Amino acid sequence: MYVSSMLLSMVLVSRGLAWSCPALCICRRRSVDCSRRELVSAPTGLPLDISNLSMAHNRVRTLPTGYFSCLAELLALDLRNNSLAELPDGLFRPLTRLLHLDLSHNNLSRVGRELLEASRDLASLSLSHNPGLSVIGLTPLSRLQYLDLSHSGLTYVS
Repeated sequence: MYVSSMLLSMVLVSRGLAWSCPALCICRRRSVDCSRRELVSAPTGLPLDISNLSMAHNRVRTLPTGYFSCLAELLALDLRNNSLAELPDGLFRPLTRLLHLDLSHNNLSRVGRELLEASRDLASLSLSHNPGLSVIGLTPLSRLQYLDLSHSGLTYVS
């Protein structure tokens, strides 16, 4: 499925069909800002070639499996200050170029190793202010320069 999504993305980008901006979001160049829009679900219709996406300061509770499957160019993802309680394993698998991920100020209780396995270039990861966070499994993140686990209930790191 991932390969077919990538092929579809390449066709749409080459034909100029990949650029659309979701309602309530602001799109500039390769950045999409959906922050502070009181969203309760993740926006659809994102441009396929974006490098920065912010959904910060909303009320998003879940992100469906496959949500990022066509966003392989994403470098920075800001999901802070939402109501995320659980993220499906493999959610970030298509984001192999991701450098910055902010999941702070949510309700996460666990971040499994499978969640970040494809994001080996990750340089910055914030999981602060997830009071129920008790387990985090970090894959080998050899380029990680910044890790914030403050104000969490963290009891186990593997």
